[in-house]
Amino acid sequence: MRLLNFSDGHGERVGIAEGDEVLDLTPLGSIREIAAILSTGDSGQAVVRQWAQRGERHALDAVDVRAPIDSHVRTFCAALNYVDHAAESKRPLHTEPLLFFKLPSNIIGPSDAIDPPPVGTFLDYEGELAVVIGRPGSDIAPEDAMGHVLGLAAMNDVTARDLQRRESATHTTMDWFSGKALDNSTPFGPHIVTLDEAPDVADITIATTVNGTMVQEGKAREMIYSVETLISYVSQRVTLQPLDVIATGTPARKETYRSRKLESGDVIEVNVTGVGTLRNVVASRA
Repeated sequence: MRLLNFSDGHGERVGIAEGDEVLDLTPLGSIREIAAILSTGDSGQAVVRQWAQRGERHALDAVDVRAPIDSHVRTFCAALNYVDHAAESKRPLHTEPLLFFKLPSNIIGPSDAIDPPPVGTFLDYEGELAVVIGRPGSDIAPEDAMGHVLGLAAMNDVTARDLQRRESATHTTMDWFSGKALDNSTPFGPHIVTLDEAPDVADITIATTVNGTMVQEGKAREMIYSVETLISYVSQRVTLQPLDVIATGTPARKETYRSRKLESGDVIEVNVTGVGTLRNVVASRA
């Protein structure tokens, strides 16, 4: 099941994508409420499918697909979770996960423009696999973690690289807030693929192109800390809620393109195998 938010010109709606159609689920509730229903298992999926079959149908290419989240989304992002990315960042490996947080205002949809911030000059891409929580929980054991997952999505953790790193004579400080928490900068979606239809994480490839050129490619199985470990780690600190997002980190960029910053008009596509493709354009600086 591919759960999404969309607009048909008459307001915000919720649905599931099937082929070239969107089946409208709006009468059933918000995307958060539907995520909670789906997380109950087969019975919840049956309820959602029954509603979908009797709901209004829209042509997928006639609607505006939005990010499949709401204004209360909490996004927990794993940093340096691939060995090759830690190496290119010249950062040591950590003995436990390292995370930072994104605000709801950072998230945009699968076709929205990426807004360059009024400060900073080096905007960069980071294609990622994102995991969406369906069932709430705290202090979740790794072996139980996937039972709390609603599904998978793609994410582009667009970063102001020059704002993220603060150099001094003796060391480098990472400013996660300035580099990562930028308004309208983090594409997410294009939908949530429920876990029953999603590929195994070990089989997923994350690939990023800029203007059609492959600039990043990596296998999800190369993560340092697995999806299960990340879910457990976060849940030991905060109670996870439906529609919470855990972004699992980005693989290294291809060396040839590491010095190229994103420019106005660039088209970035992040493809996550079996999940979908995000396509976004960098807007002109205001």
